[in-house]
Amino acid sequence: MDFETLKEKLLAQSKAIREISQKLKQHQDTTETAIKVANQTDFPKTNIKFLKLEENKKENMRGDLVKILKSTVDLDINSDDILAIHRIPGRDQRGPRPAHVIAKFISKYRDQSKSNSKKARRTAKETLLHV
Repeated sequence: MDFETLKEKLLAQSKAIREISQKLKQHQDTTETAIKVANQTDFPKTNIKFLKLEENKKENMRGDLVKILKSTVDLDINSDDILAIHRIPGRDQRGPRPAHVIAKFISKYRDQSKSNSKKARRTAKETLLHV
Protein backbone atom coordinates (compact mmCIF):
# COMPACT_ATOMS: atom_id res chain seq x y z
CA MET A 1 0.00 0.00 0.00
CA ASP A 2 1.14 3.47 -0.72
CA PHE A 3 1.16 6.42 1.63
CA GLU A 4 -1.99 8.08 0.18
CA THR A 5 -4.11 4.95 0.64
CA LEU A 6 -3.01 4.61 4.27
CA LYS A 7 -3.68 8.30 4.85
CA GLU A 8 -7.24 7.97 3.44
CA LYS A 9 -7.94 4.92 5.62
CA LEU A 10 -6.65 6.74 8.69
CA LEU A 11 -8.85 9.77 7.96
CA ALA A 12 -11.89 7.54 7.43
CA GLN A 13 -11.27 5.76 10.72
CA SER A 14 -10.76 9.06 12.54
CA LYS A 15 -14.09 10.30 11.19
CA ALA A 16 -15.80 7.08 12.29
CA ILE A 17 -14.30 7.41 15.78
CA ARG A 18 -15.56 11.02 16.05
CA GLU A 19 -19.08 9.94 15.03
CA ILE A 20 -19.07 7.09 17.55
CA SER A 21 -17.82 9.45 20.26
CA GLN A 22 -20.66 11.90 19.52
CA LYS A 23 -23.25 9.10 19.67
CA LEU A 24 -21.75 7.84 22.93
CA LYS A 25 -22.00 11.33 24.43
CA GLN A 26 -25.67 11.57 23.38
CA HIS A 27 -26.40 8.19 24.97
CA GLN A 28 -24.60 9.20 28.15
CA ASP A 29 -26.69 12.39 28.36
CA THR A 30 -29.90 10.43 27.80
CA THR A 31 -28.91 7.88 30.44
CA GLU A 32 -28.08 10.59 32.98
CA THR A 33 -31.43 12.27 32.36
CA ALA A 34 -33.27 8.97 32.73
CA ILE A 35 -31.46 8.22 36.00
CA LYS A 36 -32.29 11.68 37.36
CA VAL A 37 -35.95 11.28 36.45
CA ALA A 38 -36.07 7.74 37.85
CA ASN A 39 -34.59 8.90 41.15
CA GLN A 40 -37.06 11.72 41.68
CA THR A 41 -39.01 11.38 44.89
CA ASP A 42 -42.27 12.32 43.19
CA PHE A 43 -42.10 9.47 40.69
CA PRO A 44 -45.61 8.13 41.44
CA LYS A 45 -46.92 11.35 39.91
CA THR A 46 -45.58 10.23 36.53
CA ASN A 47 -46.97 6.69 36.74
CA ILE A 48 -50.25 5.55 35.22
CA LYS A 49 -51.87 2.18 35.86
CA PHE A 50 -53.53 0.56 32.85
CA LEU A 51 -56.17 -2.10 33.25
CA LYS A 52 -57.11 -4.83 30.79
CA LEU A 53 -54.09 -4.45 28.51
CA GLU A 54 -54.08 -7.82 26.75
CA GLU A 55 -51.18 -10.18 27.38
CA ASN A 56 -49.26 -12.00 24.66
CA LYS A 57 -46.29 -14.35 24.92
CA LYS A 58 -44.14 -12.14 22.68
CA GLU A 59 -45.62 -8.81 23.64
CA ASN A 60 -44.11 -5.41 23.11
CA MET A 61 -45.89 -3.54 25.90
CA ARG A 62 -44.15 -0.24 25.16
CA GLY A 63 -45.09 -0.32 21.47
CA ASP A 64 -48.62 -1.56 22.17
CA LEU A 65 -49.20 1.17 24.74
CA VAL A 66 -47.94 3.86 22.36
CA LYS A 67 -50.38 2.64 19.68
CA ILE A 68 -53.28 2.61 22.14
CA LEU A 69 -52.49 6.10 23.45
CA LYS A 70 -52.16 7.49 19.93
CA SER A 71 -55.42 5.98 18.72
CA THR A 72 -57.73 6.27 21.72
CA VAL A 73 -56.41 9.26 23.67
CA ASP A 74 -55.01 11.24 20.72
CA LEU A 75 -51.63 11.64 22.42
CA ASP A 76 -48.57 12.49 20.35
CA ILE A 77 -46.09 10.16 22.02
CA ASN A 78 -43.31 7.78 21.05
CA SER A 79 -41.77 4.84 22.87
CA ASP A 80 -38.86 6.94 24.21
CA ASP A 81 -41.32 8.99 26.26
CA ILE A 82 -42.13 5.93 28.37
CA LEU A 83 -39.31 5.55 30.88
CA ALA A 84 -40.41 2.17 32.26
CA ILE A 85 -43.30 -0.24 31.82
CA HIS A 86 -44.11 -3.52 33.55
CA ARG A 87 -46.94 -5.80 34.55
CA ILE A 88 -48.04 -6.13 38.15
CA PRO A 89 -48.27 -9.82 38.96
CA GLY A 90 -51.62 -10.80 40.42
CA ARG A 91 -52.60 -13.61 42.74
CA ASP A 92 -53.73 -15.87 39.91
CA GLN A 93 -51.88 -15.44 36.63
CA ARG A 94 -54.17 -17.95 34.88
CA GLY A 95 -57.32 -15.97 35.57
CA PRO A 96 -59.46 -14.42 32.83
CA ARG A 97 -58.23 -10.89 33.46
CA PRO A 98 -54.79 -9.75 32.31
CA ALA A 99 -52.40 -8.36 34.91
CA HIS A 100 -52.40 -4.59 35.32
CA VAL A 101 -49.66 -2.55 33.68
CA ILE A 102 -47.83 0.40 35.21
CA ALA A 103 -46.06 2.81 32.91
CA LYS A 104 -43.74 5.59 34.01
CA PHE A 105 -43.86 8.58 31.67
CA ILE A 106 -41.92 11.72 31.19
CA SER A 107 -44.04 14.01 33.37
CA LYS A 108 -45.62 16.13 30.63
CA TYR A 109 -47.23 13.09 28.99
CA ARG A 110 -48.93 11.84 32.14
CA ASP A 111 -50.97 15.02 32.56
CA GLN A 112 -51.66 15.32 28.85
CA SER A 113 -52.85 11.70 28.58
CA LYS A 114 -55.17 12.10 31.55
CA SER A 115 -56.78 15.28 30.19
CA ASN A 116 -57.14 13.79 26.67
CA SER A 117 -58.62 10.62 28.19
CA LYS A 118 -61.25 12.64 30.07
CA LYS A 119 -62.13 14.52 26.87
CA ALA A 120 -62.48 11.24 24.97
CA ARG A 121 -64.80 9.80 27.65
CA ARG A 122 -66.94 12.96 27.65
CA THR A 123 -67.20 12.88 23.85
CA ALA A 124 -68.17 9.19 23.94
CA LYS A 125 -70.89 9.89 26.54
CA GLU A 126 -72.24 12.84 24.54
CA THR A 127 -72.30 10.72 21.39
CA LEU A 128 -74.22 7.98 23.17
CA LEU A 129 -76.71 10.46 24.63
CA HIS A 130 -77.41 12.11 21.26
CA VAL A 131 -78.04 8.87 19.36
